[in-house]
Amino acid sequence: MTTLPATGTADANGDGIPDMWAVMGSKIARFYPGGATGHAAPFEVISASDGVGWMNKQAIG
Repeated sequence: MTTLPATGTADANGDGIPDMWAVMGSKIARFYPGGATGHAAPFEVISASDGVGWMNKQAIG
């Protein structure tokens, strides 16, 4: 399995706390909302249900 780098964003959800996007080797893209004491539960923003997932997207975030 290939490990891909994660990229942080300053604040994607408007709460003033840095967030993180992750693209997984399984072709799924996840959003990890930042929090004052840790991050909230991640959620899938791009699924791999089409068999391609994030691999055919031009931009994430």
